[in-house]
Amino acid sequence: MARKRNRPGPSPSAARPEQGGLLLTGVDGETLHVVPPEVAEALRFFVTRTQTSRWLGDHRTVAVTSALAGEGVSFTARSLAAITAHDLQRSVCLVETNWWAQSRRRRHDETPVRRGLAEIMEGGAALDDVLVSTSDPRLAILPAGETPIALRPVLVASDEFAAVLDKIASRFDTVVLDVPPVLRASEAITICDRCEATILVVEHGVTPERQVAQALEELEGVDVLGLLFNRTRSKIPRILRSLTAPI
Repeated sequence: MARKRNRPGPSPSAARPEQGGLLLTGVDGETLHVVPPEVAEALRFFVTRTQTSRWLGDHRTVAVTSALAGEGVSFTARSLAAITAHDLQRSVCLVETNWWAQSRRRRHDETPVRRGLAEIMEGGAALDDVLVSTSDPRLAILPAGETPIALRPVLVASDEFAAVLDKIASRFDTVVLDVPPVLRASEAITICDRCEATILVVEHGVTPERQVAQALEELEGVDVLGLLFNRTRSKIPRILRSLTAPI
């Protein structure tokens, strides 16, 4: 298996809104996320493939996860949240629960961790105090906050987590959760179980098919909307093709 490497995110110029891409900024003008046109097109295709009525009506809370780390889950979750808010004109909250990805980013970035979900559940913050507004008034982001590794499975299995998720779902049309990898983080399955649907991100050409199958087995009983193949470079394996959209 090829070794995964941290990749820098796209620059703001990569958004190319005239070609269908999106640029998401904070209220201070800080670039929060860039959705290049080719990614936006693939996600629009995915939403259409999963039936717009089903997406709009049945699934208010959608988990985005992967089998392994480094498959682009955080990028995909942010992109999906941005596309849903922009294209479907729905209020969306992106909830970051991927503390593992946050820990990897901190090795290369000294920016302080924003208070968020962890602090709400620990009683140290209110939801309105930690929600991050964006340039799209329909989209807000709830950062993961900071919590020790040993406490993460306990937090997401708690009644407090369920209550916070219910509160967010009552205020937003759609809640997209950025979830750690199923085969690497014990809390991932718990989070997916608490959501109404799950999307599995796969780095095409890198993640072994057997580990994708293993992740799907772990997600048995969860409503998996489909697979999203990230960084597609070649033909998708036949066994998975009917469930996928490349990004």
